Amino acid sequence: MEDKAPEQNVAGNQVNTRILPQDKIVQEEVLNQLKLIRDDIQKQLYDTASPAREAYVQKANFTYALIYKVKDEFQSPKDIMKFIHELEKKYPLAIDTIDQVKHLPGMQAFL
Repeated sequence: MEDKAPEQNVAGNQVNTRILPQDKIVQEEVLNQLKLIRDDIQKQLYDTASPAREAYVQKANFTYALIYKVKDEFQSPKDIMKFIHELEKKYPLAIDTIDQVKHLPGMQAFL
């Protein structure tokens, strides 16, 4: 029998294909919520004259980083919460979006 190579995303990172069913549900819910957050932030990015634009840029960067992490490397909500804590330092202007994500269903247990 042939060993199958692990799946990889477009960046060449290994994709986790072994997720517990209850964690798969959390993954899908978090991805759906992140896409809604992204769509809301996206509208604000095009207002180049806005003095608050930098905050929206950081929110968008945080959201995109998290979407790719959840989509490609999700193992459990705990793993994602660790990644969120790492991103907090990188995107201080995105704190309200970060707090919103921390309180998504399935994530509160890992705050």
